[in-house]
Amino acid sequence: MVKFEEMLAAYGPEKKNESLFSQMMVDAGQTRALVPLDRDEALDNMRSGFEWHNNMIRLVASCVREGLTLTETLDVMKDVTLPGYSPHETVDEISTAYGGAKRKGYDRGGIKAPEGVRAPTKEYQPLLQWLHEIPDSEPQFLVEAMIEERSLALVFGRPASGKSFFAVDVAASISTGEPFQGLKVQKGDVVYIAGEGHRGLRRRFDAWAKHHEINPKDIRVMISRSAVNYRDEDAAKELEEELIEAQKKGLKPSLFVIDTLARNYGDGDENSNADMSRFIRVVDSFNDKFGCATLIVHHSGHSDSQRGRGASSLKGALDTEFLCAKKDDAILVQCTKMKDFEAPADLYLKLTSVELGTTSNAKPVESAVLTKTNDTVARSTITPSIRRNLRVFCEAATEYGGKTMLNEVVLEYRVSLENWREVFYRRATQDTAEAKRKAFERARKELVQKGHLEVYDDMYLLKSPEAGQTGQIPDK
Repeated sequence: MVKFEEMLAAYGPEKKNESLFSQMMVDAGQTRALVPLDRDEALDNMRSGFEWHNNMIRLVASCVREGLTLTETLDVMKDVTLPGYSPHETVDEISTAYGGAKRKGYDRGGIKAPEGVRAPTKEYQPLLQWLHEIPDSEPQFLVEAMIEERSLALVFGRPASGKSFFAVDVAASISTGEPFQGLKVQKGDVVYIAGEGHRGLRRRFDAWAKHHEINPKDIRVMISRSAVNYRDEDAAKELEEELIEAQKKGLKPSLFVIDTLARNYGDGDENSNADMSRFIRVVDSFNDKFGCATLIVHHSGHSDSQRGRGASSLKGALDTEFLCAKKDDAILVQCTKMKDFEAPADLYLKLTSVELGTTSNAKPVESAVLTKTNDTVARSTITPSIRRNLRVFCEAATEYGGKTMLNEVVLEYRVSLENWREVFYRRATQDTAEAKRKAFERARKELVQKGHLEVYDDMYLLKSPEAGQTGQIPDK
């Protein structure tokens, strides 16, 4: 058996389609003759199943040394399915060999070649290296300070919170090079895996183009015709093959958008860490194979709108996470996780209507885009009664463990309706139970309607302005 490293090192083609590889045979540590390998012969051997792996490694090595991409290498080795393997499994084998050759640096010279074989330009690079030897490079962002290249990001929120508009804005900005809400972007193609609403999605991109005065044809976004079950091997492979073909036609993806996770999750259990981990592994594999980042659009939890729905392994795998939340007429985009960098400042956006034309019966066709707004939640005057009721709310949250602090700063107060009502009744001065009930209901409605509290199911939340949030915190 020829050693993989020696095989790779021996390759030194002068021209394509000629003697593309010099095979070095090893016997007891001694080098025998260098035997030129003909590419066509090797391909014929692979098609017949003769020494399939040896021929595959030698051909992959030749392609890597020649500077071919993985897509080009797979094209060279088409119709060479290993007997007993599926085409997908064969592609995996070739891709693994290609990745191994690239990691070992054979495209940059590899190890020292034996006498008679063209010497490489660089020495072999081992797998391990000292910490201080790692280059200290600046982080590369697709969206300035928000989404890093080759990262895994997620935006979540309740229905109609603006999360899909956020994804469209990010995708359109990256694909055209236009700033995202004033932030610089790294231009690149986008692949948008849409689970539903394809016509509506087209209108959103058209509205974005009209608002930014850009030709819609300049938006380099490919959109799926249907959802993709990322947890299904065949579905994932089909997507991968289409992407490889699209690359041949000029696609250079830098971002995948999965909208939404639920629509592209198949019949898996979102609460299962095993199922979620399978989904994440496939998403990560696409990032690795195509050198992209992925932005997942997801729903918030049923009982806790401050986190994404489902298994905890999802958030653990993320590099960046954003919350979209309605704040009266504004949409808050808040970073709730930034793995390696300081979290960016909150964005306050609003939906601005864009008229796209009219229907055949003269009805207007409209969509919307996200635009910046300086308006946050309208803060009403703090009356004595509001201040008193806020203090009771905070007392209830503190008593029932809903007070969150960081570095001696209160980040939020959170309490269930039931526990809040209990403490309110204890502090109430009304004589009868019915009077207390009416007083509590008035207090609850006033605090919610005037923007002091957020409500998610039966949970009520007051955020501190020190945390960069809206809302009011009562005087001590």
